[in-house]
Amino acid sequence: MNQTRRPKSVDKLHALAKQVVDIHPTLDNVTNRLNGGFTGQLRDPFLFADMKAVVKRFVQAVEDSETIVVFADFDTDGIPAAAMLHDLLTTVGHDDFTVYIPQRDVEGFGLKPDQVAEFVDEDADLLVTVDCGIRSQEAIAQARESGTDVIVLDHHVPAGTLPEANQIINPALPESDYPFADLAGGGVVLKVLQALQEGGRLDVPDNFCKGQLGLAAIATISDMVPLVGENHTIARFGLKILRNTTRPGLQALYEKGRIHGGELTAVDVGFTIGSHINAASRLDQPKLAYKLLVTRSHKHGKQLADTLHSVYRERKRKTKKLKTAVFQKVDTQATNAVVSGSPEWKPALLGPVAHRLTDTTGKPVFLWGQANGNRKGSARATCHDVVAMLQEVADGLIGYGGHKLAGGFELDGSPTPEFRDGLEKAVDQFQIESTEDIEPVPAELSDLNWALYNSLEALGPFGAGCPQPLFRVSNVQVEDVRTFGSDNGHVGYTVSSDDCRQDTVAFFANDKMKNITAGDTISIVGALEKTTFGFDKKLRFRMELVSR
Repeated sequence: MNQTRRPKSVDKLHALAKQVVDIHPTLDNVTNRLNGGFTGQLRDPFLFADMKAVVKRFVQAVEDSETIVVFADFDTDGIPAAAMLHDLLTTVGHDDFTVYIPQRDVEGFGLKPDQVAEFVDEDADLLVTVDCGIRSQEAIAQARESGTDVIVLDHHVPAGTLPEANQIINPALPESDYPFADLAGGGVVLKVLQALQEGGRLDVPDNFCKGQLGLAAIATISDMVPLVGENHTIARFGLKILRNTTRPGLQALYEKGRIHGGELTAVDVGFTIGSHINAASRLDQPKLAYKLLVTRSHKHGKQLADTLHSVYRERKRKTKKLKTAVFQKVDTQATNAVVSGSPEWKPALLGPVAHRLTDTTGKPVFLWGQANGNRKGSARATCHDVVAMLQEVADGLIGYGGHKLAGGFELDGSPTPEFRDGLEKAVDQFQIESTEDIEPVPAELSDLNWALYNSLEALGPFGAGCPQPLFRVSNVQVEDVRTFGSDNGHVGYTVSSDDCRQDTVAFFANDKMKNITAGDTISIVGALEKTTFGFDKKLRFRMELVSR
């Protein structure tokens, strides 16, 4: 068991962790990572130009008992962010609010004029967009003309003219004075809560913002924004909140995911909590995940977790079937960009498949499907700016958006040869440097222990933009090999060297990994992780490369 205390200075780190500090390409503010406090690492929210006006408008809405509509994106960022605003309004005693989360395949991304018309009919005084809105010029203009004020809380890159909202909080605006541009949508909402706690007249408890870090961490980790700077602070301290959460829905979800809440890691957030929220979104039930996050009833929380887990399993089954169809159709060798689609493919499920395809090929991937007569798609890449690539073919699109490595689009009819050719031509133009490449540190099998893990945990959490440190262990003996997963797609070995033994795992293992047999002598490259799956706490080595 782990008997080693968390190191609080570089000189107390494990020797291999010190090497990680020396060579890691994006490991920033090491001293603060090891020993910094929560408050001192959050930037002043009033560095946003519109923040004072946002605080004033929220105070007015609450004091005047106005009708507020929170319109949030349907993903693993927007749903927790919406839950944060729910908690704010509930805490200050404001009951006249509605949270609206659109269905992914039915309504699509972003605020639409017909949705605004519905809000106006319901006499909305204030409309707050969360994790969306920066490209909803027409809908926001309609809201303003109808007498509804609009606050945009977003982190996506704008396109063209900014919407005519009353206030906009978005660190990605070109003219923004805020010194950190990579906040997630949940991070943007956290800044608003911070400002209301510090500078508003609302009765916001002193520890309220800190209590919301758990939801902000789910949004930040799951949306795969870089875990550096302020995002690292949110993720690190948010994990502490999540490990001790009082939210009944999350407690029940930990049970369904068979993870130990008190030992929760960033990997658990991404692959268990985030995956369940994502499943609700992709099967057009985003409110299910939202209700799980905000309920205060243990009975309701368990019911919601049971239902959400069933949805998650259904999403996995449907995605597996779709993945088979896509991989059978796509010719990954023909072009520099993978562009494919079918009216038979469900758009909401294409994101995970595109992600797997770009991991497999190293190429930018653009997949489209059809739902309710609309042809929509997902774009993924490992080292290309897919949003910039989509901008090159915007004439054939109704809309597009997202982040550099992950985006979405809606086609204006069937994809044309110009659409495919334009994406193909844009490949070389919009290649970006990967921050995920990291040199493995040579190690002995005996080094893979709790002392090393605790040093790495003190430097973490790691994730997008700040990848897990890798270690290379050479000449280990394979004692046994096991496969697992619904289609035996994962593999694990027990390896040994001298008197040391270590469990290893490779998810979505390639053929080379599956062909290893007991008795082989191999070298492995991977990351040291803690797992509590099945409520059994232990270390594992997650392999990325295997060689004989």
